[in-house]
Amino acid sequence: MLGGFVSQNRSSSLNQAYDPTTDRWQELAPTPREREHVGAVGLNGVVYAIGGFANQNTEAVADAYA
Repeated sequence: MLGGFVSQNRSSSLNQAYDPTTDRWQELAPTPREREHVGAVGLNGVVYAIGGFANQNTEAVADAYA
């Protein structure tokens, strides 16, 4: 799970991974920038986070992170 909307026009830098074998979520290092509606894809063991919005969908984000 990457990013999301927190409250008071704030986006989140949340970065969590779910392990279905243990049925638990693990907190990972936060994303470099707070945002919501992030596009994400995994390839060869790397998760790529692309675009999204900040400030409750008012600011488009053109960043991409691996």
